[in-house]
Amino acid sequence: MSEKVVKLIRDLVKQRDIPCMLSLHQPRSSIFRMLDEVLLLAPGGRVCYHGDAREATKYFKKLGYVCPAETNPAEFLLDLVSIDAEDPSAALEDELRITKLADAFQKNHHQVHSEVLSLVSNIDVNDDVCNSVEQSKRKRLRFGKIRRFRRLLLRSWRQNIRNNRVNFIRLIGSAGNAYLFSTIFKSVKKGEFTPKSVGDRVAMLTFGIINMSMIALLKTVDLFSREKPVVQREYQRRQYSTFEYLLSKSVAEIPLDVAFAGMFTTVLKLSSGIRTGWKALSATFALMTVSGASLGFAIGAISPSAETAMSTAASVMVILMSVGVINPSGVDVSAPQPAIVDALKQLSPINYAVKAMCLTEYKDAEFGSANQKGRQNIFLRGRALLKDLPKMGGLALVKNGNQVLHELGLDKDTYGGCMRHLALLSLSNLIICWIGLQIRNGPKAESSC
Repeated sequence: MSEKVVKLIRDLVKQRDIPCMLSLHQPRSSIFRMLDEVLLLAPGGRVCYHGDAREATKYFKKLGYVCPAETNPAEFLLDLVSIDAEDPSAALEDELRITKLADAFQKNHHQVHSEVLSLVSNIDVNDDVCNSVEQSKRKRLRFGKIRRFRRLLLRSWRQNIRNNRVNFIRLIGSAGNAYLFSTIFKSVKKGEFTPKSVGDRVAMLTFGIINMSMIALLKTVDLFSREKPVVQREYQRRQYSTFEYLLSKSVAEIPLDVAFAGMFTTVLKLSSGIRTGWKALSATFALMTVSGASLGFAIGAISPSAETAMSTAASVMVILMSVGVINPSGVDVSAPQPAIVDALKQLSPINYAVKAMCLTEYKDAEFGSANQKGRQNIFLRGRALLKDLPKMGGLALVKNGNQVLHELGLDKDTYGGCMRHLALLSLSNLIICWIGLQIRNGPKAESSC
């Protein structure tokens, strides 16, 4: 059928005396013989041959590439400009071959063009013309990068929008988990800030942070690792750079994760007696979610397969969670931690997020008990006070929020410092992701318009 279509087109072209351009992929030899000229393009739009179809194999023979006997010339030409995306070493050899062919054709084309120009006229190209051509080339390159980024961003955003069921489940899950936490930790009541609720407040905030960061991490790892083979193939075809892909993916994915974090904090604030303001609460959880998503990018980029990425993400999450939580019964700062634990704490976004939440929750806070309202009998007031005291370790005798921070070992930390550490971890994870993509994608590609 394809041969009949090409023959029909050829006959119409000859009858009407008009030019015709066809885009063909792996045409049979009978179709190739119908062609007058061939334009052979390599990934990235690089021209490796343009000329008489019957002279194509002779041209490449001069360059050292001989078409085997009884081989379809079209298949031979396509093999010359194809890249093996599955094997990095083979891909590098293919890239070097294509670069050699493209450079050879450009040199040959330049020589022929120069000879034609010298025969037509003696053209003197001044510096102003050269500068104008160079500026036009740079302008096309700049707008080409912007166009590629816009298309990548649009593709990523459409992928998110199409996952209506997943987004709905995440939305309901974020709101449901927040309400569940406020129900489980009943001592965190609105209008009451008692010593008894200290442990529950720490636990509720910690569970919330772990919940949101784990969801962001696993979702990103799953999506990113499954999409990576496509990215590697498109990258080796020079369709875009790894930086353009990573930037568009981050811009499309991270705001959505932040929105779900905002839903969680809104429901948690409305349904519980959290003292922290909604703005600081949402900012901390949003940055924690960004850090979790960026960690997912990094793990997905350096992992060889989706299965390896998921198992690695689960293991890393357990480790970061173990070193990141704070003991609600207090911390003995006089007992130094092992060096490996301290190092892992510096890498744990959960650690800094929990610290940030505790600092905003307890800084300059004064305890008050609803059980003491309206009671004049000193015996009853004392009984109510004892009832509100926590029953755990160093927090048993705390009198205000600053003492809680001291017992938790946070009296020297600041909220701003914790947030800066979270932002630095997020940026570091994205850099690791970019490096991983550069290594995994094989030969480096140059951006093209």
